[in-house]
Amino acid sequence: MIERVCEKLSIAYAHHLDFQRYAEFADLFAQDGILDVNGEVAGREAIAKAMHSRSPKIHSRHVLTNILIDVIDHAKARGISYLSLYRHIGEESLNDKVIAMSATSAVGHYSDEFVPTNEGWRFAKRSLSLAFRDPTAFERTSRGWRATIDDHFANRVYSGVSGVKLEAARAHKNFYSFLLNRLKFANGLPINRISGKTLPALGAIAS
Repeated sequence: MIERVCEKLSIAYAHHLDFQRYAEFADLFAQDGILDVNGEVAGREAIAKAMHSRSPKIHSRHVLTNILIDVIDHAKARGISYLSLYRHIGEESLNDKVIAMSATSAVGHYSDEFVPTNEGWRFAKRSLSLAFRDPTAFERTSRGWRATIDDHFANRVYSGVSGVKLEAARAHKNFYSFLLNRLKFANGLPINRISGKTLPALGAIAS
């Protein structure tokens, strides 16, 4: 019974992510759950904010196989799921047309920890490890992310941290590295922290 419930959580994760149902996606995690994909995001609320920061131009299919669940006891279970990721970012993602692809974007696995809550079993933590990836797919994501980053978020970061306007930032020849360097030294904060809140865009926005 527990094995099947945890397996369904893993399947729901892929479904909600690919169809951009981010509120339902976040509800798969415990209130203090952790999503570790290109950096940790802790807490259901933070996970929801991070996912809502994803560009609508990201079109993905997370294909999960070899799902193995190990029930430790009545209060804990662990699991592993193999991932084959297909992803495209661009204007083509905004319509229902078939998008041409030449290769799988990445192959890896999720390592999971599950716990029971008042809402049922939930992810305590889900971490991604990649074994293979297509570098060109990730380069496209970086370019797409630079082109489609949410204007409100970008303006808030630049005006609140460094005073640099969005237009000037986008004119920079390496916008992504520019953003990282600005945030790394802003107010002495760590790279993934700003104003005491987890910065969502650097990890989950491109997942």
